[in-house]
Amino acid sequence: LLLELIAKASPALTTQSVPILISFDWSPETGEFGLMAMLIATLFCATLSTVASVIFGVPAAMRSAFLAQAVERSVSLISLNLLSALPSSIVGLVCLTILTPLLGLSVASACIALFLMSWPTLTLFITARIEQEGTSMIKAAMALGISKRTAVYRIALKHIEKDLGKIIAFTFGKAIGEATAVSFVIGKIHHNGVFPSLTETAHTLTTMILNEHPIATGDHHSVIYLAAITVGILVLLTNSFGPRLLARLI
Repeated sequence: LLLELIAKASPALTTQSVPILISFDWSPETGEFGLMAMLIATLFCATLSTVASVIFGVPAAMRSAFLAQAVERSVSLISLNLLSALPSSIVGLVCLTILTPLLGLSVASACIALFLMSWPTLTLFITARIEQEGTSMIKAAMALGISKRTAVYRIALKHIEKDLGKIIAFTFGKAIGEATAVSFVIGKIHHNGVFPSLTETAHTLTTMILNEHPIATGDHHSVIYLAAITVGILVLLTNSFGPRLLARLI
């Protein structure tokens, strides 16, 4: 697979790979194939959606694992499993129907779509891990007079810090590679400037690949494969070094 991607991208790699990677100009009609703006938009959307997933996912996992009543726990786990199993095309269509009347085709809509793709999976992973590792610790802490809520957030969560970093890195990598749901709502129009505005349209690397691959020819076609290699490298770096970096930050 990698050799096939490199072979398809070889014209861009041999002739203009450096200008492509650092240029912000994208206009296939005039031969401008800068990927930097799309790279930044990709990381921008993935970062916002992952941060939101962590903010909402960690408390949801802690409550589902130890604090919720049986009925609430069952309903939440069933709902999360259903959400995580939804195809990205369905998520994108729902976001197109509900979000675009409010936010328009925009980066904000794309971030919410990515959040809906990422949050259920992250929450389920944390729930499973915290139940596996934290149950005995919480029982021991409660035996010493520590409240259950304190034991959950101060002891059990602290114990899975390393695994939490791996889960967050996986979620970020998944957000980088998502295309279908985002393509429904991001607008498919190249943004101006370095960082995309939440209220304007944009292209990410993956949405560009999805939308333009069927019509691309010549250098344009080669650059799309270079973009695919770039996405693959980003995901590889995220999953290789992300957990270690996050372990130091958490």
